[in-house]
Amino acid sequence: MNLQSVHYFIMLARERNFTRAAGKLHITQQTLSANMASLERELGTILIIRHTPLELTNSGKAFYQYALRFAEEEEAMKRSLTDITEGRAGELRIGIGFLRGKTLLPPLVDRFRKEYPKVIFHLQETSNRDMRKKLIEGELDLAIAHYRMKPAGIHVEPVYRERIALLLPKKLLCELGGGEEEIYRKLMGDRKHLMNYLEDCPFLSASGNNIAGYVESRYLEEAEKRPFVRLISNNMETLLDLCHRGLGALFTPENLARSVLSAKEMDDLYTIPLPETEYTISIGYKEKSPPWSIRDDFIRMAKEEWGKSRIEI
Repeated sequence: MNLQSVHYFIMLARERNFTRAAGKLHITQQTLSANMASLERELGTILIIRHTPLELTNSGKAFYQYALRFAEEEEAMKRSLTDITEGRAGELRIGIGFLRGKTLLPPLVDRFRKEYPKVIFHLQETSNRDMRKKLIEGELDLAIAHYRMKPAGIHVEPVYRERIALLLPKKLLCELGGGEEEIYRKLMGDRKHLMNYLEDCPFLSASGNNIAGYVESRYLEEAEKRPFVRLISNNMETLLDLCHRGLGALFTPENLARSVLSAKEMDDLYTIPLPETEYTISIGYKEKSPPWSIRDDFIRMAKEEWGKSRIEI
């Protein structure tokens, strides 16, 4: 069986569209179609229902699982041979959230490339859900994320801990009246009832698509009087900038806020840490995958690099 056709089939099964799959494979649609027809003749079964969107037959679904295993074994073989013959070379495909990618990866990648100068990184900044799917299907080697539950078939390696904090612009509290320092003291002394003191304070919302949004929704739902949400966005960097400008209070990972905002900008904000929200950031990769020096050393360095200034596990 032609392994190239197997790879073509995997891409087509993922994209469910000949044009998109051919584009990602850098081949013509005609070449892709001819390869699929040849593969079906060789296997003696129909794999694809050719309409829009494309569907896999029951045979196609079964073959897709075998194809993923073929591709995984081929990749494992190549990595083992590369470790033996070329040493520290290869490609590492990493999934990570946008803001974590910007704040966490640059110093780590800079350190890593000094030991592995021939390694090529492929970064995909995307959602946790998308990362887990791509990890299972072999499109990623590592996914850096918060795993609420251990996904089936994925080994999860804890790296460091984060926590959510509530950021309150000092000038915003001043505008609300009642004495900003007095409100701050009350909040620090009674963090379980934050919303009782902030019912007139506008908020910036992370829209519930990440851990900060989940914590935020929990606090807002518990409020006796639901505060006014001034702006909703899934871009935490934008929300942090707007928070610093005084547009609203914000629930955010504390370490990411300190990475994005300068010390002077953080001085313009009151930070209310929420210890009960602590959670673990882990690196996930497929279980039962063979040892691979590039991946394993990346995880080791990540623990060393990120454990310096974060909440210890």
